[in-house]
Amino acid sequence: MAGIWLATNMVSAVLPTELAAQTTLSPTQITGLLVAVQFVHACLFPLIGLFVDRYGRRPFFIGSGCAVATVCAGLFAFLAGGHRSGLVELFFVMLAIRLSGASMFAVTPSYICERFPSALRGNGFGLGYSMPLLVTAGYAYYQEWLAHLMPYSYTPVVLLIAGGVLIVLGAYLGPETKDIDLTADHADSTGYRTGAAARPIATS
Repeated sequence: MAGIWLATNMVSAVLPTELAAQTTLSPTQITGLLVAVQFVHACLFPLIGLFVDRYGRRPFFIGSGCAVATVCAGLFAFLAGGHRSGLVELFFVMLAIRLSGASMFAVTPSYICERFPSALRGNGFGLGYSMPLLVTAGYAYYQEWLAHLMPYSYTPVVLLIAGGVLIVLGAYLGPETKDIDLTADHADSTGYRTGAAARPIATS
């Protein structure tokens, strides 16, 4: 989630600023493109969910992390070159940034819920989803520090690469959860029994 939040901060919070600084678009054009791109992206969420239900959470997140660190970071580097223009060109650049850098949220809530037994699911989701923000919410400070080493417009590229690495690492270390039955009463790797009879299970 730390990696996902880093990527999200770049794609959602930093991208509009980058567009204003590095393109010839007006504020109205930037807003219109952002709305259109996010609408198209949101319409694709059900298809992403179907894909992940079929092929699995871990492969999707590993692939997403790679896309964040390469495609999304590369497109931010492209924008950092400055003086970009053309509504059609920038629409597809922005759509590719959203697809590669923010599609994880089509699956993230389900994946976090599936990671915890029912007795801990509320706490697990709340902590797993929100705790990384304590670190990643300082992205603007990280950009300021990185600006001592490189042009400021390229600092999102570094944070996207770091975010992508964290996503890949977290997905690689985590379990596959697509076949977990959230209503079943079964033991899982946390040592808890899920379902109505949730209670700790003795482990040797």
